[in-house]
Amino acid sequence: KAYTISNKMDADIEESIEQKKGLIDMGAIAMYNAKQYKEAMAAYDFQAQLSTAINKIDTTAIYFAGICAENDKDWDNAVKYYSKCADYGYKVPEIYKTIASALIQAGKTAEATTFLEKAIEKAPNDKELHYVIGTFYMEAGQDEKATESLRKAVAIDPKYWDAQYQLGAHLQSQGTKLRTEANALKLNDPNFDKMIAQSDEFYKQAAVPLEAYIAAIPDDKAV
Repeated sequence: KAYTISNKMDADIEESIEQKKGLIDMGAIAMYNAKQYKEAMAAYDFQAQLSTAINKIDTTAIYFAGICAENDKDWDNAVKYYSKCADYGYKVPEIYKTIASALIQAGKTAEATTFLEKAIEKAPNDKELHYVIGTFYMEAGQDEKATESLRKAVAIDPKYWDAQYQLGAHLQSQGTKLRTEANALKLNDPNFDKMIAQSDEFYKQAAVPLEAYIAAIPDDKAV
């Protein structure tokens, strides 16, 4: 309150806050190294609160609190602290992927996907965001959205070999799935030829990114 209403003692208050933050930081590091993550998280949280007394936002302390929560497998608090960092523009756009990962660990896949979609609006040319959300869609069984996201990642960077591989593997798996379903049909089923043709088309599409990948990484025998 004194810092806000008067400039008279500002220098003394700032010095006092910084001294206290320094002491807390040493304690937080010691607790983190001792794997006392919950206690370290609380210390970093308090360190961030102290900064607000002098009208500052200590995004580093907030981020470290998130790391402690993550190590403690306290995913809800990890999401809380990382989201605060994102709100302040700290480590954007990488922080979006960190939040999504924590949400996945918390079993909140739908929220993670929604969050990444919002993140892409802010960073539309982040190839890794498109790649990550593409893999999430794969796990969720949303094949078309997965293909779209992976294609965007490849379009942004044709030398993004992980995305090339994942796109090819995804398309190949769709082709195999269709072929398996077609072979399970009853004899003379009119859908057989159509499904086989669709399967072949998926294989043709898969060959493009897989050939690009293998040209760059020729020793991958599986591919």
